[in-house]
Amino acid sequence: MNLKTTGGLVLLLAALVGFVYFYEIRGADERYRARVEAGRLLRLDEDAVSGLTVQRGDTSIVIRKSGATWRILQPVATGGDHGEIVGLIRTLRQMDLERVVADSVRIARGRVSLSEFGLHRPNLALAIKQADRVDSLFWGDRSPTGRYSYIRWSGHPGILTVGAPFRLRVEKGLFQLRDKRIADFNPETVRKVEIANGDARVVVEKLSDEWRLTIPVKDRTDDDAVRKLINRLRTAEFRRVVAEASRERVQYGLENPTLTVSIFDGDRDRQKIITIGRRKEGSRFPPFFAAFSASPVVFLVDSTFVADVRKTSSDLRFKRIFAFDAAGVDRLKLAYRNRVVECIRDKAGDTWEVLQPKLHIVLEHRIRHFIRTIELLEAEEFVAEALKAPEEFGFDRPALEVTAWRRGAVVQKLIIGERGGKVYARGRHRPQVARIDHKVLTKLKLELVPVKPDVVQPDTVRLGFGVRRVTDWCHVPKIWPAS
Repeated sequence: MNLKTTGGLVLLLAALVGFVYFYEIRGADERYRARVEAGRLLRLDEDAVSGLTVQRGDTSIVIRKSGATWRILQPVATGGDHGEIVGLIRTLRQMDLERVVADSVRIARGRVSLSEFGLHRPNLALAIKQADRVDSLFWGDRSPTGRYSYIRWSGHPGILTVGAPFRLRVEKGLFQLRDKRIADFNPETVRKVEIANGDARVVVEKLSDEWRLTIPVKDRTDDDAVRKLINRLRTAEFRRVVAEASRERVQYGLENPTLTVSIFDGDRDRQKIITIGRRKEGSRFPPFFAAFSASPVVFLVDSTFVADVRKTSSDLRFKRIFAFDAAGVDRLKLAYRNRVVECIRDKAGDTWEVLQPKLHIVLEHRIRHFIRTIELLEAEEFVAEALKAPEEFGFDRPALEVTAWRRGAVVQKLIIGERGGKVYARGRHRPQVARIDHKVLTKLKLELVPVKPDVVQPDTVRLGFGVRRVTDWCHVPKIWPAS
C-alpha cells in the first residue's frame, strides 16, 4: 500500500468519525431538543417576556418588567418576587400540548359546549406579553381521570389538554407573586445599622472599610455577626400582609414600637427603618406587626426574625478578647484555689519542665492545647466596662489566675472568678469584665503526669542509668510513672 492510498484512508476515517460525532452524538441531542420543543404549547423566550396578567376569579394581577426588575401594577403597586415570576414563565414554557379535544368547527356548530369543559367562564386566565405577540391561556376543568386540564389558547381556536399539575404551578395569587422581603436595600452599600430596643441603643458603623461598634461603647465588632445581621435583614420575608396602607398605626403598636432597626444605605446614608410593633394574639407563637419605611404596607413577621435582629452590644462585639501572641511563650503559672502549677520551657526550647508541684512532668502537646484554649476563649456577654468591685465577680478569691511570660515579660494575665453559678473573666490587655462559658474551668485544668522516685531524697529520682535531678526529667528518655 503506497503513501497516497494510506493518506486517503486516514482522511476517510476522519470524515467518518466527524460524521458519527456531529450527526449521531451531537445531532442526536439537537434532534431530541427539537422534538421536545415541537411538543411545547407556547414558544416563549424567557428574556423577551415583558409582562404577565393573571386573572383569578374577580382579581386581576398585572405584572410588568422594567429592565431586570419585575413590578406589580394591579391590584396594588408593589415589587414583584423575581423567583416566583420567572418560575411561572418557565412553567409555561415547559408546558406540553397533550391533545386537541375539539376543533373550532365543532365548537362553532354547537356540537361541543364550552361549559362541558369548564371553559364558558374560566376562573383562571393568563396573558403573556413578548416583544412580538401576546399569548392568552384560559383554564377549565380537569379531565375525568384527573390527569389533564382543559384549556383554550389564543393561538388555537379549539379545546386542548395539558398536564393537570401545570395548573397548580401557574395558579399563583398576589401574595405569592409580590416581593415579600421585609426590607429593600443593597447590602454592599450599607454604612451603618442602628438597633433601638426600648431604652437600649446599639450602633455599628463602617469606618475606613472596617466595622466598628460606636454605641453604647467604642470597640471592635464581630464581623461575622454584623454580616449575618445585614444578611438576615436583607433576605427575611414577612408572613402575611395585614393592610396595604394603614394610617391607624396605633392599633398595631407601631407608634410606640417594640423594636426599630435603621439601615443607612448608600453614600448619602439614606435611612431605611424597620419598625416592629406589638404581638398579634391568638396563636402559640404570636408574630409581630411590622412596617418598612419605604412602603405603606403593614405586615406580620415571625418572632424568630425579631429575636435574630434584636442584637445587644455583646452580640455584635468582638468576643475573642483574651487572645494574645503565644509565639515564644516560655513560662506559665496557673494559680488555682488549692494549688499552683508552674511550668518553664528549657533553654533549648524543646521541652517543658514543671517547677510546681514537684515530682510531675507535663507533655508539650498539653501545654499547646492549654494556650490554644485561652486564645479561643470568647466572651458570651460583657457585664462591666471596668472592674470596680472584684467581689461582685468572684475576683476577690479567683478560681484561676493564668500568667504567661516571654523572655521575662508578662504577655497575658487572665483572672477567672465564679459568682452565683456564673463564670467571669478579665484579661491583662482589656479593662472589661466578660461572662464566659461555665465549662471553661474544666477545660483549663492542665494535666500533669506524676512520677515516683525510688530514692529517699525528694529532689531526685532513680533512673535506669543512675540518679538524676527532677529538673532534668524532660531530658531523660525514660521514667517510671507513679502507681
